[in-house]
Amino acid sequence: MFMGTKPAILAEVRCLTQSHPESAPLLQNRSLRPGPCYKPREQWAPRAPDTYERPPVLVEAELLKSTITGGNKIRMAARYVENIFADTIEPETRRSIWSPAYAASIIWTAAGNKIQTRIESCPYFTTPADVLARAKPAKTIEKVHRFIRALSSHPSTSLALRYWATEHLDEIE
Repeated sequence: MFMGTKPAILAEVRCLTQSHPESAPLLQNRSLRPGPCYKPREQWAPRAPDTYERPPVLVEAELLKSTITGGNKIRMAARYVENIFADTIEPETRRSIWSPAYAASIIWTAAGNKIQTRIESCPYFTTPADVLARAKPAKTIEKVHRFIRALSSHPSTSLALRYWATEHLDEIE
């Protein structure tokens, strides 16, 4: 059985017919006709248009800081995201950085990505559920979801960020 691309298969056939001259006349026999299912390429039915659209690609730097900073166990949200949180949910405080960080991680994992942590039992967040397990208090989770809802329609966020925020909200509702 031949494995490979069409050019590779044709090259193999040429090689075999050259090394076995007794089979070469078969290639030159013009009396061989295509089978009843054969159609020239021009008569093939046109390909159906591809109606599946790929989801927009999320840019990591739009959501998250580049590394885990200080004594934190997870990556914090990008300053841009923290500013949106301060404008839409609550004014910035020392503790208010956690909700945007969780929201950014949830959106990042909802898009099918993973994110490294410094948590021994969970070195990577791979799903939104991993992130939510870390953001335990119900009050925090409620605030995170409220913020994701705000990001899903915020005019200054990218189409990709809005798309993946909406995807996560659709998943949990």
